[in-house]
Formats: sequence, structure tokens, C-alpha cells
Amino acid sequence: MSESLTFYRLFNFGLRTGRAPGLVAVGLLLFACGGGGSARKAGPGPDLGGDAGEAGAIDGMQTEAGASNGGASGSTSSEAGAAGALDSEGGAGGAGEPTATGLHIETSKGDLTSNLTSTLGTAASPVLLAAFQDFADASSTPLTGGTWSSSDPNIATVDEQGIVVATGNYAGTATIKVSAGGLEGTLTVHVSLTAQVLEGSLTTGDLTTLNGGESATGGPSWQYPENQTLFPARMTPPTFQWVKGSDAAFHLTLSRGADITVEVYTTQAEYQPSPAVWLALGSDYTKAFDVKLEAKASLLAATPRRAADARAFRTADAQLSGDVYYFEYAVTPPAFQRLSLPDATAAAPMMSGETSCRSCHTVSRDGSLVAFEFDAPDATNGIITSTGSAAVIPPKTSSLWNFATFDPTSTRLIGAKQGALVAYAVSNGENLGLTNSATNATQPSWSPDGSTVAYIRRANGTEPDHAFTASSLYAMSWDAKGQAFGAPGLLSAGEATTNRASLSAPSWAPDSRYLAIGVGSNNYGPTAMTLELVNAVSKARIALKNAASAGINQTPSFAPRAQGGYYFLAFTSSRPYGHRGTTPQVWVTAIDGSFKDSDDPSHAAFWLPGQDTAGQSIMPQWAPTACNGRSASCTDTSQCCGGLTCTGTAGSKTCQADSCALLSETCVTAQDCCAGADLTCSPDLAGHPVCQPAKP
Repeated sequence: MSESLTFYRLFNFGLRTGRAPGLVAVGLLLFACGGGGSARKAGPGPDLGGDAGEAGAIDGMQTEAGASNGGASGSTSSEAGAAGALDSEGGAGGAGEPTATGLHIETSKGDLTSNLTSTLGTAASPVLLAAFQDFADASSTPLTGGTWSSSDPNIATVDEQGIVVATGNYAGTATIKVSAGGLEGTLTVHVSLTAQVLEGSLTTGDLTTLNGGESATGGPSWQYPENQTLFPARMTPPTFQWVKGSDAAFHLTLSRGADITVEVYTTQAEYQPSPAVWLALGSDYTKAFDVKLEAKASLLAATPRRAADARAFRTADAQLSGDVYYFEYAVTPPAFQRLSLPDATAAAPMMSGETSCRSCHTVSRDGSLVAFEFDAPDATNGIITSTGSAAVIPPKTSSLWNFATFDPTSTRLIGAKQGALVAYAVSNGENLGLTNSATNATQPSWSPDGSTVAYIRRANGTEPDHAFTASSLYAMSWDAKGQAFGAPGLLSAGEATTNRASLSAPSWAPDSRYLAIGVGSNNYGPTAMTLELVNAVSKARIALKNAASAGINQTPSFAPRAQGGYYFLAFTSSRPYGHRGTTPQVWVTAIDGSFKDSDDPSHAAFWLPGQDTAGQSIMPQWAPTACNGRSASCTDTSQCCGGLTCTGTAGSKTCQADSCALLSETCVTAQDCCAGADLTCSPDLAGHPVCQPAKP
């Protein structure tokens, strides 16, 4: 700590409290000579207040923030050289000295808390804090050293001199701490952020008229997002949409309690927050943020401000990741697309130049392989690497399946064709001769833990694999050691009622506890379809009404990992995307990681950014980011799938597991699972410990 800063603190201390200058002089003398004592004050802390230059008064123009640095909150600290100069070592008083009992921090006005207001995206002026050592006789003295830290430097930082700055990026509460000699003191800093956004032809001169007029009901109707939607905090900001009608201007207010308020004035019927605004709004996962909308038919001051229904939204500590593969129909030619998360602004075509229909696709659990069917049912198949580097089974050279699923090791594939399930070697398409007693089977799905294969059993064996009117969900076990399938068993039956007779497209949760399925009168549309979960152990059915209450909702696919205490489930839905699109698109719902089978754990769904709203996005398959699988060629470990290392000599390197276990492989402890694969060791559905994703 500099002598000039210490002089400022002690001199200001003397001026503000009216202490005799001699007291200040004694304190400075002791500091300069390294004396064992320091000036004490009795009773409440001193008023170290000053003008805006001393205390760092916060001010600033209200402008929309620019880019923000997201990420998890951490803890930073700055140390002022040597340890704090406590009156006596270890907090015990010397001869005739009272015992040191603790430390405390004060603002420039002697307050023990601090409320700061800043403009979103703009760092506030610095605020000087003062630290004091407390004694058993209720006296205290300025601390001349110590280590300063902030519990959340995203909200407020502190340097080695106790100078606090609100970053302007995040609102909320940060605890400032000073430590010295085994003692510590804290002060709570609450930062509030504001921002003002003008869009369209509006200027600051219009604000008076926009805020004028009486409040009234009958405001515009919301179009997107649905009330109570839960978003990942670190995703592309959603576009709020409403019906414009004949209104001239709109006032949108986004707020999270007293933490943050964003005022938007626009002539448009939509608003997309900047990344900085979105991150700030969603940075507190325990609180909802509210959105209010008012409309004015004209810019006259007397025109009433008609309010729409208020909406509230929540965020999760999550970021969408991996790749979503889907078939884009209603474009010429139809395209097999990959949307790379989290920041994709548009999907990229797979196998560009191919004009044939490529659908009924499936992706391996590690994200390295994609299997698909060409053209019509019972036609040809192929397997390609997700990176596009090679064709494992060349396209159009075989006719093996209509629907397929990879095992978790990506070495086997089960194909369903004309009611039979057949296991093939992924490397060459060879029939492995692993018999099973499944009948009328279609749409298989191998569990991530490797223990079970779920599939749909059609009630009418004469109906095709891809279109059926009555069906049930079955499962059979897989013994990896004995290389054998168990007898099929019923998990959940289609019901006699016409709108629940058909179950379809099972997808496993990453921890293998649940399957998501489509439910309707048939699996192909165009009749209404809903989504449900099936508990793989209790067999209970859980309707996901919050996510899919109306329209056609089908072909669900879980994200490969849970995040922030939630599963994320993608699916095709016929609902309109506000006024931006009316064709079927991929939507995502957050599902609570812990819930009772009697509860609906889903949340209102959101549109997956990056899709072409003019196309029809169907059959999403969510997988880890495209990568090179085990034994695939590589030049660097970054090219390999999670848990694999690029090893070997130059020119012949391959991706390999470094004496560790990958997904579905046996383990004893979590340390047996490959680092970088994001796995833990826990029992599979058969009770055997294997490496698999952790439960939310």
C-alpha cells in the first residue's frame, strides 16, 4: 500500500471526524517508522466521505451495452505487498494493548454496505473502501495492509488498495473481503445496472411523448417466446416478437428485480437483446426476469399507453453445445443439415452436392459417425464420418436398415428393416450374427450406458417401418461381456384412445434414466402429437405438457450432456416461430434434472437459433461436436472425440484412449474414466458400474 494512499486515508479520517491533527500525525509517524502501534478511533467508524473525485461517484450516459465477457463467476484477490500491519502478531495485544478481534470495511461515508448504480456495458467510476482493525475495547484503527478480494469479479473488482469498480457487465451482489493475520472483514456491494435502447426512427426527443399518456389495457399480443420459457443463459439471445397491428411505437421493459432495468423504445414488432444485455439479464439463475410491453397508436403525448400481458422468463447455468443434425425439407434440393452450437448463425449442409433424400439418420454417441438412408424406405444406406473425412460404408452400396442406432462404443450398429433388428459391424457393414427375438421392430435406440436397446414394436406388422398407427415401446438388454441380447420386454404400451395409440422415436437421456417418445394417433402426422418421458426403471409415463401442449411435436432427441441441473431435449414442432416462420422447426425444452414421476418437469420450449425459417427442419439428432473417433487418423488431440488422445509417430497418428475407460466401459471409480470425456462411474440399468454422463 502506498504512503500517499495511507496519508489520504488518515488525513481524511482526521478531517471528517474532527480529530486533532496530532492524532493523524502520530499515525503517520508510526507508519513511517514501522512502529508497533497505530492511531485508534473509538466507537463507530469514521466518515471518510468526500466529493465525487474522492469517493468515485458513479454517473454515465445510458446507452446500450456492447459485447460482454460471459462465463462463470470466480474469485480474485490482490495482495498489498506484505501482510497487514496488525497491532500485534496473531491478533493478541502486546503489553497494555487490547486484543485484536477482527477487521471491518467501510465506504467513504462510513457505511458497512454499498449500493452502486452503473450503465450496462460501462465500468463505473472507482469507489475507495477503507479497512480497519477492531479491538476488544470497541476501538479500531486503519489497516495498513492486507489481501483484498471480490467474491464475484464479474460484478465488481477490487485492487490491492481497496478500490472497487463495478464492471458494468453484470448486476447483483459481490462480497468484498480483506484478510490479514488470520482475521478478515467483509463488505457487501450491490450493483444495479440500467440501459436505454432506441431503435427504428425514434430519438431521445421522442421519449417524453412515448412515456406520456395514461396507462391502459388492451396492448399487443405476444407471439414469442412463450411465458415462463427457461433459456440457457449463454445462448444466442432470443428475439422477442409481438403483433404490430397499427401501433406506431412500443416500449419494452426488461428487468430483474432491482438489479437491472433495460428500457427499449422501438417502432418494430420485435427486439433481440445484444449479447451483453442478454448475459446481464440472465446471470442470476435463481431469479426470473420480467418483460413488460406497452404500445402507442401515435407519438402524441396524450395517446394512451396500452399494456400487454406481462411475461417472466428464467435462465439456467448452461450453454448449448454439440451439433444438431436434421433433415431440411421443403427446400430444393432437400438438405441434410448440421447446426453447430453454441454460436451457429446458419446450418451447414452435409454431403453437399448430393440431390437424393437423406433422412432417417442417426449419430454415434461420441459424435464421430453419421448413418443415414437414401431416398425411399427399403432403399440404400451409408455411414460417413461426422467430419466428412471419409465414408465408412460408402453411400448407396448397401440396403441394411430403415432406422438404426449405434452402440456407445461406435463399433456396432443395430438396423431395423421390415420388422427385424440386425446388428452390424460399423467398419464394414458385416452382419454380426447376434440374434434376438424382437418382432415388428422399428426405430431402435441404444442406451448411453450400453446396457439396453429400446425400440418401437408396431401392432400391425404389415405397416411400414416409418409409418404406423398403433405401437408400443419395448426394450431388450445387452450383455457386452457375453455378446448377447436378452428377451424383449414391454416398457410402455400405446393406449386404445385414438390420439395415444402410437408411440414413436425413443431417445435416451444422457444418464439412461429416461426415454423421450412421441405420442399420437400415428407417428407420421399430420395429426396432433405430444411428447412424454418414460422412466426406464419404474416404467412411469410423464407428459411434457409445458413443452408440447398443442400441434405436432415429434422425433425428440436429448442433448448429450445435462447442464445447470437440466436435461435439454430437441424436437420437431409445427408451432409458429412468432411472425418469423410458420414451418416445422427444431425447438428445445429444458427438463428438470430431479422430479417426481407425477410432475411435469418440462418448461416452455424455445426455438433453436440458426435454422432457415423458410425450410422444414425435421428429425433432429443431437450429438457431441463433430470429431475423430477411436483409431481414426489425427494430427492433434483437438481433432479427437472427448477422452481420446492423438498418439503415434508423425504421419501415422491416431485417436486412442490412454489406458482409461470411455462411455459404457467398465470402471471402479470415476478416475478410471477418460479425462476430457465428462464421465463419471455409476451403475448402468443392469447394476454394473460403467463410465457414463453424470445425473443433473
